[in-house]
Amino acid sequence: MRDEAQVTVRNAVLVLLQRGLQTVGGLGFAVLVPRLMGPDDFGRYALATSVAFWFALVSGLGFTNIITRYVPPLVVRGDTAGLSRLVGNLLTLRMASGLAAAGLYLLIGLMWWRDLNGFALVLFAVAVWTQGLAGYLFTLFLGLNRAAHWALADTVRRWLLLALVVPGYQWAGLRGAAAAVALTEVAVLALGLRLSIRPRARADLRPDRGFLTPYLRFGLAFLAIQVLYVAFHGSGELLVRVFSGEYAQIGYFNLAHGIYLIPTALLPQLMLAFAPQLTRLLETGQTAELHRWAERLGRVLAAGAVLGIFGACFLAAPYAPLVFGAAFAPVASNLAPLAFAFLAVTLGSVPGLLTLVHERPATSLAAAGVRLAAFWLLAPPLIVRWGSLGACAAVLATVTIHALYLVWRTRDLLGHTLRAWVTPVALGATFLPVLWFRRSEPTDAALFAVVVAGYAGGLLLFRIVTRAELTALASLWPRRGVTPAEVPPA
Repeated sequence: MRDEAQVTVRNAVLVLLQRGLQTVGGLGFAVLVPRLMGPDDFGRYALATSVAFWFALVSGLGFTNIITRYVPPLVVRGDTAGLSRLVGNLLTLRMASGLAAAGLYLLIGLMWWRDLNGFALVLFAVAVWTQGLAGYLFTLFLGLNRAAHWALADTVRRWLLLALVVPGYQWAGLRGAAAAVALTEVAVLALGLRLSIRPRARADLRPDRGFLTPYLRFGLAFLAIQVLYVAFHGSGELLVRVFSGEYAQIGYFNLAHGIYLIPTALLPQLMLAFAPQLTRLLETGQTAELHRWAERLGRVLAAGAVLGIFGACFLAAPYAPLVFGAAFAPVASNLAPLAFAFLAVTLGSVPGLLTLVHERPATSLAAAGVRLAAFWLLAPPLIVRWGSLGACAAVLATVTIHALYLVWRTRDLLGHTLRAWVTPVALGATFLPVLWFRRSEPTDAALFAVVVAGYAGGLLLFRIVTRAELTALASLWPRRGVTPAEVPPA
């Protein structure tokens, strides 16, 4: 079990490191592309790519949850035939569902986005299919407890987009940008085909209804959750377009929401990286150890979210116009409510993971339904009144409702996780009065550094995060000279 914990922690850290590379690439994209395209064209690009991404995600049919829940036991038992059969069956279904999603995206685009180039929409539809298939191939690494390989797809995607979209747009406008997106997804798919495991026999590619039924029953329950998740995160741009009528407002919302989604998208990756380990703890009856992992995650996530709030409060207003351009100055005001929204997301992340580990998809499904209903109810009037800022305020309100609902429904699974989450948040609240001293760019940056240093010191001083705990985590890291290949597989 110690070796399995080493692999899990090492993968989680490598996911974080790759997420750092993705963040740098994303920031480079945010600095260059909006300035190049301008608010209106960037709004069109943001709308087309965000809808394409969510179509690709929904077409996954809940396979990520199937893989993270059922592949680890197959690996532990050494059932290579069963693993190959499952991988092959799901691969065939994924190809078909991706093709259907691409066709539907193209049909909707041609009917609704008449002001967008038809050839560009075809290219975006190609990206829907290739992204979905590549996503499945890389998700297989999760079940093998190789989350670092899984995160590689997003790292490559982020940097290729940065390298290709700028020259593509300069060459042929939105059509060139669409071609860059399609080429990026084709390259990621090629990498997935090169690295990922494959079925052992052609017969494994023929879907077997009887074999797949129990897996799909579980996966489709989480697919419903995923559809609601996509409808929530993916409908923001659409609602801004409908209720504000301005592509520029879409650009403001998309840019701020994209920054918010950097850590928000990281959370599921981190949670899924720990899912195989927590599943084994549950199956072996080590519930006390499972609770300790949950509490540790709750503390770390809350502390990270508090640091994000400090960053948004002290740095967004003076530096966002410098980074994104004066035309995107409204992005700064959008970041504050989204920073607090991320704090709420961390509150619900551990309960969401536990619903997967304990096979309670109904809880997550109900929570996702509540979140979507609240967003669609609150967002329209807020957007009409405040534009993109109203959409961001609606995100804050609805993710808070979602997190509180999840905590309530999983209170029998959480142990002391809620208390562990609240403690670093309460410490962070004591530093908020420093906001009154904000004045100018260098002063705000200095205040941010002081607050971060004081908060980090407080975490250690009050033993919210202890040195012994950090040492214990470090002890799980492979010793020097032990390569990843030498660590026994999970």
